[in-house]
Amino acid sequence: MMSFSHSYRGWLVTTAPLTDRVLTRTPPLTGLKFFLAAAKYQNFTRAADALCVTQSAVSRQVRELEAHLGCELFNRTGRRVELTNFGRILYDSVSVSFSNIAHTLNRIKTAVAREHSSQLSICMTSAFSLLWMAARLADFRTKYPDIDVCLITTDNFQDIDEMINIDIYITPGAIKKNGCKSTPLFVEKAYPVCSPAYLEKHPDLKRSSDLLSAQLLHLNPMFRSHTLEIFDWDLWFEFKGVELDKALYERDHDLTANSYQLLIQMALDGQGIALGWNHLVKDLESSGKLVRPVCDGDIILEDRKHYMTYCEGLEVSAKVQDFITWLLEQFPNQQE
Repeated sequence: MMSFSHSYRGWLVTTAPLTDRVLTRTPPLTGLKFFLAAAKYQNFTRAADALCVTQSAVSRQVRELEAHLGCELFNRTGRRVELTNFGRILYDSVSVSFSNIAHTLNRIKTAVAREHSSQLSICMTSAFSLLWMAARLADFRTKYPDIDVCLITTDNFQDIDEMINIDIYITPGAIKKNGCKSTPLFVEKAYPVCSPAYLEKHPDLKRSSDLLSAQLLHLNPMFRSHTLEIFDWDLWFEFKGVELDKALYERDHDLTANSYQLLIQMALDGQGIALGWNHLVKDLESSGKLVRPVCDGDIILEDRKHYMTYCEGLEVSAKVQDFITWLLEQFPNQQE
């Protein structure tokens, strides 16, 4: 196989407006495709095998292309062929054009398949899916019963297989992808939470500084890529103006996990105090399963937001638009 990055006597490959002259004088794409295969494999027989045609068909198409251009594109040495200088120039241009055509056709096919499919794929963190989405998904499905929802959870968005078609991402921090639009949903708000039973056992907890002596549940960033979610106790104490002493880092009775939902479960079980993100724990607060142990624990992080991201390069499908509308209705003030 061969690949070329070649310039010849200062020639540059440029794009030009599509005219009738271009349409009528450009050789058939079949000849150009056969030429690319021959250049790639440097052998007409191997090119023919790749295209599922005969060797004579490849040879004939290349000869017709050479006749159209008035020059030889290959130096033929036995069974092996090598590109001439003009052949290299043509290869550089046509290979890029064919790659662009293939990419565009694939995007259109994918978009059409999504348009006709009733499935909507939504990707989010495992914590968001369990602590927020699960309780509200029934409302969406009641309003849009014809849409099949596929939830995809991950704690490392960088490792998602590109072959998996995601319609919408819901993430801490914006995803930067070509052709995609990110819309803020809400500003992050955090505060300490614990079970009523834990607070009952520790009635002396009144203010932020009192938590220095409490059993804290820490979120470990190991195996996690979205670092915006990693806002742990040292930063919280700093925001609250509580001076940390060395003892905070030398204690051996704190609990640490790299799963946020596991920390919340430990808080529910009365094992300590976790930092609660408002959008993830407010349902548990409303039900009385979690409480705020101190009265001055709230922190609003104006520069940290959750985002919804979707591709807008092609026309947004009806199912995607329906979900966007529904999701924005859940956060009318974009800061809950």
